[in-house]
Amino acid sequence: MVTNSETLIMVAVFPGIEAYVEDYLASVNMQTVDDFDLLILNDNFIYEDLKLKPNSTILDMPAGATPSQIRLYGIEYAIQHKYCYLIFSDADDFYSQDRVEVSLKHLRETDFVYNRIVPVNEIGELIPCDKKNKFNLPDQISSPQIILNHNLIGMSNSGLALNCLKDVYIPKDLSVVDWWLYTILLLGGAKGEYIDSATSFYRQTDGNLVGFKKNLNDARLTIG
Repeated sequence: MVTNSETLIMVAVFPGIEAYVEDYLASVNMQTVDDFDLLILNDNFIYEDLKLKPNSTILDMPAGATPSQIRLYGIEYAIQHKYCYLIFSDADDFYSQDRVEVSLKHLRETDFVYNRIVPVNEIGELIPCDKKNKFNLPDQISSPQIILNHNLIGMSNSGLALNCLKDVYIPKDLSVVDWWLYTILLLGGAKGEYIDSATSFYRQTDGNLVGFKKNLNDARLTIG
């Protein structure tokens, strides 16, 4: 695909998310700006009927690729194709229409962004949050300690300026790529900014690997 866009949205698709992909694509296709490309990392997903715009590319993943390797393929693709900004997303979630526009506005001033999270159930209905479980995110992050204690930044609600990535290394058996990536960035001096005006509707299912406010430990750091 030939593109003049400076922005790439990345998503991985795989068997088991068939019920959610339509909501995801609708939210991407209805963004308030359309000057971005969509990269779909296909891990054995059947995609005959996906409603894709011309700015979309499907990249079939090698057989046996781990989730962390798949994310690394996407990051390397963004770097190789000289994008300036990479916005992460999850195919079982969906997004407010202004997420890309607002993310780009902030990414021009900071290294990475993380936006508001609203939990929804399997059919996309809002899940009421009591005070204890409310997703309160800090306005800024400049130290890795805060994300070691809580899962504040995930592939569903973050994006970054690619000029803050130098050498990218992600272990192939890593299950929490978001923690790893943003910890490395923060250790290198990067800073992140919270966006309250854009929303990730974070679907809560039995398949969620990690949830908000779950502490990192060795057992959940790697696959298997």
